[in-house]
Amino acid sequence: MDDTRKTKKELIGELNALRKQMQDMSSGNKNKKEINNYLPDSTENERRYKQIFETNQAIKLIVDPHKGEIVQANQAAIDFYGYPADVLIGKKISEINILPKSQLEAEMKRAVSEKRLFFNFKHRLASGEIRDVEVYTGPLNEKDGTYLYCIIHDVTEKKQAEKIQKILLNISRATGEAASLEDLLSIIHEQLTSLIECKNFYVALYNIETKKYSFPYYVDEYDSCQDFTQEEIRKSLTEYVRKRGVPLLIDADSHSQIVGAGKASLVGQSSHIWMGVPFKINEAFSGVLVIQKYSEGEAYTQQDLEVMTFVTEHISWAIERKKAEQKITESEERYRSLVDNSPLAIAIHTNGKIVFINKTAIRLLRGKKESDFIGQPISKFIHKDFKKVIDERIQKIKKNQIVAPLEEKFICLDGELIDVEVRGVPLTFNGMNAVLVVVSDITGRKESEKNILESEERFRTLIENSPVAITMSRKGKIIFVNNAYLKMFGYTSDKDLIGVAFLNQLSDEVRQKILNRNTDREQGRPAPKSYETIGKRKDGSLFPFHANVATIKLPAGLATIAYLSDISEIRKAEDERLNLERQILQTQKLESLGVLAGGIAHDFNNLLTGIMGNTGLAMMHSAETSPALNNLVKIENIASRAAELCNQMLAYSGKGKFIIEAIDLNEMVRDMVLLLNVSIPKKVSLHFELDPKLPAVEADVSQVRQIIMNLITNAADALENKLGSITLKSYTKIFRGDGLKSRYIDHKLEDGKYVVLEVTDTGCGMKEETLLNLFDPFFTTKFTGRGLGLAAVLGIVRGHKGTILIDSVFGQGTTIKIILPASDKKITLVEKTPLRNKKFIRDVTILVVDDEEAVRSIIKETLELRGFRVILAEDGKVALKLYRKYMSEITLVLLDMTMPKLNGEETFKALKKINSNIKVILSSGFSASETMGRFKKGDVSGYLQKPYHLQKLQEKIIEVLEV
Repeated sequence: MDDTRKTKKELIGELNALRKQMQDMSSGNKNKKEINNYLPDSTENERRYKQIFETNQAIKLIVDPHKGEIVQANQAAIDFYGYPADVLIGKKISEINILPKSQLEAEMKRAVSEKRLFFNFKHRLASGEIRDVEVYTGPLNEKDGTYLYCIIHDVTEKKQAEKIQKILLNISRATGEAASLEDLLSIIHEQLTSLIECKNFYVALYNIETKKYSFPYYVDEYDSCQDFTQEEIRKSLTEYVRKRGVPLLIDADSHSQIVGAGKASLVGQSSHIWMGVPFKINEAFSGVLVIQKYSEGEAYTQQDLEVMTFVTEHISWAIERKKAEQKITESEERYRSLVDNSPLAIAIHTNGKIVFINKTAIRLLRGKKESDFIGQPISKFIHKDFKKVIDERIQKIKKNQIVAPLEEKFICLDGELIDVEVRGVPLTFNGMNAVLVVVSDITGRKESEKNILESEERFRTLIENSPVAITMSRKGKIIFVNNAYLKMFGYTSDKDLIGVAFLNQLSDEVRQKILNRNTDREQGRPAPKSYETIGKRKDGSLFPFHANVATIKLPAGLATIAYLSDISEIRKAEDERLNLERQILQTQKLESLGVLAGGIAHDFNNLLTGIMGNTGLAMMHSAETSPALNNLVKIENIASRAAELCNQMLAYSGKGKFIIEAIDLNEMVRDMVLLLNVSIPKKVSLHFELDPKLPAVEADVSQVRQIIMNLITNAADALENKLGSITLKSYTKIFRGDGLKSRYIDHKLEDGKYVVLEVTDTGCGMKEETLLNLFDPFFTTKFTGRGLGLAAVLGIVRGHKGTILIDSVFGQGTTIKIILPASDKKITLVEKTPLRNKKFIRDVTILVVDDEEAVRSIIKETLELRGFRVILAEDGKVALKLYRKYMSEITLVLLDMTMPKLNGEETFKALKKINSNIKVILSSGFSASETMGRFKKGDVSGYLQKPYHLQKLQEKIIEVLEV
């Protein structure tokens, strides 16, 4: 426990112990020089007690009472009195203590002879400031005489606080006892005079509704409030302070500057120094309390302003109370209006029973409505310990005697006890003598008082065990740390930190910045109160923490206190959240674009089916010598290219038509060498590093070719027609954990063996913005109109349950890795199925179900030309109706998957219920893998992906009918 916090009993005990210790160590002759040095460094005990004296934070002196001189002072005393050590030591005690010399000598004699241990003095500092001190002293008997050992406590602020508390208590009492507001303000003026010189004093009240000033109290050496018009007052310093709402302390020069700037006018006699504090009573009134001096002399200080600001807060409350009491007595109607809307709890009782209660009182006593209280005895709500004194007060009030406010306890409806301050005044209510009771809930104030009286040990326990790291430093050195701080920085004892520069606990790059802030703060300059910075633990590891910093006043001067929170986990979580947000946004973007691309491709395929069908029919009806035949062939080719574009869009959406087989990725790259060399500039050289032991991958051959082509084309574009190289590399790799995590693929891949196709170029590389949009459809950094490109690659890879990793450095080049699951299947060559011979099957009726009229029409015409009978249905409901009617005739159903009312899947299930052996060919703009996955194996007879050639349709029908 610090000396600055010890009780009087503990301090007296320390004096006696130290005196005995010094006498024990004083064997042999000791000269004055030894006394001045406060014990020689001859033994370990002596060094220890010397260190206690010199480094203790309490102010300590050793005084020669016979010469009245200071013979030794510790560092705390040097800091407190403001003298250099060599000046303070040897100084007469009469130069510090303001007592008359004779009285001071008598007190020192008493301290020596009577062993008096405690004094109240006033001491003068080097600056001339007078401070109230408590002095604990005791004699030290040495060979060459007796000395006084003194422990000094600065109690200036304590005495000031006690004086303010007494003044506020007197004002509080006067609020209930004063006959009028003017009397109350006169008492307030008198009380403040004991605290600060305020010969010239006035209170200005401003009516917010009427915008007019009144002066309920005005005392001044030169001016009278009657000398000024409302217009003049509205241009004065009083109005300037009220409108700004900020206390103001200015001298004559500063006043002139404000006047010169047009912010206020000079009204009345110019003062040497002027202090104004604004206050607000309620929604209707605000005001300013002003004191001023006209003659030069000791000026008001900033501390005086702070004191007046604090006191004014309570004065405004007292004024409010007094104004409320005055209004209550004017008339019952005005009284009721005021009381009902008062922030104070108010009730009226007659013959001991409540006859009126306002809403505030109802809430205070935990009631719900007025009827909970009307007619109830007032004694029901008074604690038994106060009933007798309340009865006595009521009798005095009935005799029109003034009673002071009383603090007591009320009992609420729910049984809870609350602390209240009660004022009572007599009045007439409905023609009967009654008592008006004004109640203030002081539970909060009582709690505050209780907290203030808590012991220093409890405070220390709270700080020591706080989960928040707390440290205190002064002049750059740590003077206190709690357990949470030790844990945060990796220490086990505060001995490792006390006295150490707090900068040692910070990262090197932030030290100077934080040092400047602390210096500014301790010297009264503005500095951030909250910030984040980097800490350094005992083991040298760095971590981020958040600091809330403030200054506190210690006997030795201003110090800095900081509350620290380790935000490592918060930073980590924030980084993870931002990364997750980026992934979610990318996934949502890709999914949205995929849905759009798939939908467009599906609908476009329906249109292409009609175009290709009609073109085929036109070619069938045209003679070989017809000049239109060549144009029809071109139309069919263009439609086929459009169908390829649709397949790219489906690939991007992940719903492309995949024919999965076990393929050799190396063989595919080699097969494309000639095509790749033709498609890239001559300045670009291709290099291959292919693993000869590469396992198979299960993929669609045409889709993988598209991947390779797009990656090579993109890499060639990155070289910007300059000399460079593109390297294709294949290898096998085992991936685990986050090794497969990609910013472009949202699905989670299993750990295991994968085949990697790596394409590296020495081109321009990509910026972050480009990487974010790389796989967006039609995105390009070159020219527009480049097609789906890498967007299709993403869809293909996603559809093959693979992923994409990209490593790119702007200005240096790019590496794109296509990663696909490795397969244990044997690589096989897929034989091409020869086209079937054209043959016709007679007596076959086909039900064609499609919501596109153009598709139905072209299929009907085509099939009828081949000898089939055709029944058309525009949706699923019509199809079911027609099938039931012609079930015995219908051999086959050609069913579209996407239709209104009943879609293809629902229609198929309904047809199966009618005839479980029905033959159905499904048709859709989506791939077979996307569509057929919804049905049991063997249920569907065949599948056609739109758009298709009429020849393909005929072959599929013949294939199904032959089975």
